[in-house]
Amino acid sequence: MEWLNTHVIYVTIILINIIIILYLLIDRKSIDDQKEILKTIINSSPDIIGYKDSKGKWVEVNKTLEDIINAKEPIIGKTDLDLMKLIPDKEDEFCVCYETDKKIWENGNIKIVEEIFKLRDGTYQTFDVIKVPLYNIDGSRKGIGVIGRDITYKKKSEENKRILNELQHYNEIRTEFFANLSHELRTPLTLIVSALKLVEISNNDYNELSKNKINKYIKTIRQNSFRLIRLINNLIDITKSEDGYLELQVCDHNIVSIVEDITLSIKDFAEEKEISLIFDTNIEEKYTLCDNDKIERIILNLMSNAIKFTPKGGEIKVEIVGKNSGIQISVTDTGIGIPLENQKDVFERFVQVDKSLSRSNEGSGIGLSLVKSFVEMHNGKIIIDSSYIEGTRFVIDLPCNIICEEVEKKCFKSEDSRIQIINIEFSDVYS
Repeated sequence: MEWLNTHVIYVTIILINIIIILYLLIDRKSIDDQKEILKTIINSSPDIIGYKDSKGKWVEVNKTLEDIINAKEPIIGKTDLDLMKLIPDKEDEFCVCYETDKKIWENGNIKIVEEIFKLRDGTYQTFDVIKVPLYNIDGSRKGIGVIGRDITYKKKSEENKRILNELQHYNEIRTEFFANLSHELRTPLTLIVSALKLVEISNNDYNELSKNKINKYIKTIRQNSFRLIRLINNLIDITKSEDGYLELQVCDHNIVSIVEDITLSIKDFAEEKEISLIFDTNIEEKYTLCDNDKIERIILNLMSNAIKFTPKGGEIKVEIVGKNSGIQISVTDTGIGIPLENQKDVFERFVQVDKSLSRSNEGSGIGLSLVKSFVEMHNGKIIIDSSYIEGTRFVIDLPCNIICEEVEKKCFKSEDSRIQIINIEFSDVYS
């Protein structure tokens, strides 16, 4: 509000008092001429100028303000409450004006407010408005002077600047992501190619490589192939999510059983890192419509992170709490935790807490963003409760959707299919 300095306020007060004086002396012919001149000047102003009496009735408005109000009949002599009834589609605007005037009389101070007006063509104009309470010599209320300047262009400039800053920020994140993505793609491909070369060598002279070593190289190829599949799956899903094409394949499931089975199935991964894995629930079953694959990927992603960032001797606990309207699932670990200043970014697309190329754990920075998308697609929410160096706790609240008649089928998943998903989601967890 650079223009709203002391000089402008003084000019406003002077203009308002001139209008009052002219109306008090309206019976004097010489003043009438001056009044017409002043009225012409005021009506030529792009600023809104007006005056209300002590009862809130409009005594004078210039052409700019009159055009903005756009009443079907003269507004002189009417209050903002009258205009609310006269122009229903501007009820909110006049209600704001009325409430502002009440506060001015309560405080007795000049008030500067930002008011938005709807124009005839349906667009909106924003004004910085000065409202000045005026008093008689005896201290009684005289009226309120109003003057406002159109700052629509300034507001649009500020909005454009904000959008530009957001785009620049997004571009920085995207640049970091693709730099990280090249690393994520190059590493497994390099390992796959190296392992294949060693296997090729073994074909020339089988005695030089034992069967165990060949199996080790095959395992390396398989694990890094799963890493690439996981990365590609995540990229496809995040793109579908952004474009609104990601859909749920819902069936009637016991969600407690889904979470328990997928938790216990990664017990070997936890034991390899000497991490205790605990599953606890206060209910045995809770049937709801959900997407089995996405629920599994939610839990696997959270547990994959927990295993990666929890040191040997640590603990991971998966807990289910049944509620009347839904279910709460939490995954808690005793790992390194997430700094408070970084917690707001963990669900952002392409963002990693540790952005250095020398970080100790792999990851593209889109896993938790997908987790959040999957949870929200089930009309749920996920939050993080973490204290740095004290571990991390993710809490998911999911509603239990009523089973529709259209969805009567039961969905089953083979053990081989579950193992495949686990291998893919845990492909960047190394023993």
